[in-house]
Amino acid sequence: MVEHAGSQVAHIAQRDACFGISNACLASHVCCDARLQVRKPSAVSFEAATTLISTWCTVHVAFVRSRLVGSRRLLVHATAGGVGLAASEYAAWLRLRLFGTAGAPRKHHLLRCCGVRSTASSRQAASCGHSLASQLGGRRLDGVLNSLSADFISTSFALLAPAGRFEEIGKRSVWSFARAAAAVPSAYSVLDMALDVPADPDWYSAEVLQVLARRLEAVVVHGLPLRRRGIAW
Repeated sequence: MVEHAGSQVAHIAQRDACFGISNACLASHVCCDARLQVRKPSAVSFEAATTLISTWCTVHVAFVRSRLVGSRRLLVHATAGGVGLAASEYAAWLRLRLFGTAGAPRKHHLLRCCGVRSTASSRQAASCGHSLASQLGGRRLDGVLNSLSADFISTSFALLAPAGRFEEIGKRSVWSFARAAAAVPSAYSVLDMALDVPADPDWYSAEVLQVLARRLEAVVVHGLPLRRRGIAW
């Protein structure tokens, strides 16, 4: 809830319910950049909105860069996580053919309940590569949204088409641009919102956060599963 807004702030006002990014976000009161806040649609709870700020926004930027639509084949690693679940909903909206990875059997069951029909292991890269290659049936991936490290990166590149797009959102063992270019002549991007947002808050506000608010208002996007003290919301 906004208690005070600067004189130059036009998109939110005092007593507006809003959501976005700020330092010390768990404090009872914070002072933040108004460009990193947007008015919250009344139909969305604060709890649901907070699940999407980092997850959906990361996915949105990655999908905009990849420009994948229609029946293209996309691999999303760690699909049962927050970013992965947001990506699976986004991929269904774009009618992409989604391939996902997960660890425990219960997570594979969760993915199938979410409409992800093609899954593989996120624990063993060799098993993952063999399973995905079999499911692809001789075809290649058009895009990869990667958050895993080590052999999963090389395995993903091996399955990627020459004109495919590799979006890296992981933090460990990230490949350099030179190494990626030597592996396959595909488009390669390292996405780090922690650096991109402070570098250009106006871009983040107009092209990401406000887009999220409009899609929440249109019920195109939904909050991620919530759990508090062992009770699902």
